[in-house]
Amino acid sequence: MPSIPEKTEASALPVTRTPTWQGVSLPWLLGAVWALGVIALMARLAYGLLAVRRIARTAPEVDAGAWRAALHEVADRLDLDELPRLVVSNAVRVPFACGFREPTIVVPADAMSWTDDRRRVVLLHELAHIQRRDMIGHVLSRLACAMYWFHPLVWMAAQHLRAESERACDD
Repeated sequence: MPSIPEKTEASALPVTRTPTWQGVSLPWLLGAVWALGVIALMARLAYGLLAVRRIARTAPEVDAGAWRAALHEVADRLDLDELPRLVVSNAVRVPFACGFREPTIVVPADAMSWTDDRRRVVLLHELAHIQRRDMIGHVLSRLACAMYWFHPLVWMAAQHLRAESERACDD
């Protein structure tokens, strides 16, 4: 009687195993490193947004007539519907625009001695950021950088976005 050949280990399908390091699989380890990078960059973004919000909320509004007149003049030129808040702070060295729902322009304390022309140029630039809603694009680019922190092209794209945003407002 002919015998039935037995299965040997050589005929079994090869089993692929995920490489491990000290009992931890490589995909899990890479996922954990990615998550730590995301958490760190999100925390940095949140801290920065909270710091800007604190500065904008605690800074006193500018009530100098020359600044208010320049703000009204430039806002009319850009055809803005609502005027943003204009505040002065000792905590900043350069002017900037911030805020999504309540746009605010923050100027440094030494800006009170600026000439009329410089006031208008700065306000025109910052109001252009508000009109273009650049703050939303900047936050979205930072979120993309946080999610894809390992990819240098994402960082380069975010840098180019900020540079082009500044150029557009200067124009």
